[in-house]
Amino acid sequence: DEERRWYRYHQLFANLLRQHLRREQPERVAGLHQVASDWFARAGYRDEAIEHALAGELFAEAAALVADASSELVIQGEISKLLGWIGRLPAEMLSRHPQLILNHAWSVLFRGSPAEVETVLQGMPAAVAETMPYSAYQMVIRSTLASRQGQPAIAVQLAEGALTALAAYERDPVSLVMRGAAALNLAYGYQRQGDTERAVSTFARALRLNEEAGNMLAALNAARGWGQLLLTQGDLAGAEARFRAGLALVADQPRTLLAAPLQVSLGQLCLETGRLAEAESLLVAASKLLALSGPVNQSEGLVALARLRLAQGQPAAVEPLLTELQALQRQAPGGYARDQLDQALASTETALLEQQPDPGWRALLANQLALGVADPLSAARGWLALDQPARALTLLAPLTTVTAQQAAAGSWLVAALLRAQAHVALDDEAEA
Repeated sequence: DEERRWYRYHQLFANLLRQHLRREQPERVAGLHQVASDWFARAGYRDEAIEHALAGELFAEAAALVADASSELVIQGEISKLLGWIGRLPAEMLSRHPQLILNHAWSVLFRGSPAEVETVLQGMPAAVAETMPYSAYQMVIRSTLASRQGQPAIAVQLAEGALTALAAYERDPVSLVMRGAAALNLAYGYQRQGDTERAVSTFARALRLNEEAGNMLAALNAARGWGQLLLTQGDLAGAEARFRAGLALVADQPRTLLAAPLQVSLGQLCLETGRLAEAESLLVAASKLLALSGPVNQSEGLVALARLRLAQGQPAAVEPLLTELQALQRQAPGGYARDQLDQALASTETALLEQQPDPGWRALLANQLALGVADPLSAARGWLALDQPARALTLLAPLTTVTAQQAAAGSWLVAALLRAQAHVALDDEAEA
């Protein structure tokens, strides 16, 4: 009806009539889907237009509609929807739409499948891939890929190259989005190289560029990255200000999925500073939203919620969260996503074991660490919780032999404190 609600038997009779049509007049089906798709497209109902085009196997029309919608879907974080539509299109249709190929690459990257990125990009015709702006756009995607694979030098080089190339290109909506993404990669790269001064100024630049582009997903990531960098410098007030300023950008959309990662960061900060009621409000809301997201973001919300439950003295409430994390781990593809899920499980099991020394938790954590955890700090914490300080020291020693610039990035201090804890456990108080 006019409120977009179904009459009670509408769907039942609609399905019956469709079955009758397919049986009695199958030759009319595609034409009727074409009419419906055109009508929905003119009326502004994008999703319905695409669904009718796909249902009628009008793949050229469907590919054009999906391509037009793809940038907005990526910016809004609706990765699963975009990948679902792409999966229903013949591969040859994608090559006709370079922007759709780029957004397909972004989608598999954000889903946590970095190994698929190059395969997707290779689907772009060479004549297009080697010309501006698509050559620069691919540099931005590959810069993001390098950043996620722990290669900050490559990420910085590619991001700087893309920004230089795009500086001479017109400032259309897509190029603005790509500039903002490149600036964000540059900020992360500087941070991981220990150049915190340049990282702070570049996070600010990335925030401005992405706001201008209307890319709220990247703008909020810039605000979050900026705040997390301030946390490593001990500036809790500055970090909280950045997190709250980021959330203010989407204050008119309090239930948007885009806000959820920032809500997790702010919730964790509230937890660390003893504001458990506000932490509860933020983390519960974020976890509900992140259930619609990919496994990496979802796991971060579950870990934060588990830590909150432990702080509230509710270790039993952590068990179902661990079960969810284990299910996500089984579903996660290899590479980046699997590494993040392994780390999430290990850190949650460690926190639980530290509060409740149960043989079952010990066995669970020992098994996870034996399988491997990519993050050495998470693994070291786990070995300390298992009363195996010597194994923790093996991981921590390289992390505390760094330059002063790298030490400023923050992780050096955490590693040094854990190393001191390990030496105390080994009765080596002088070294501690």
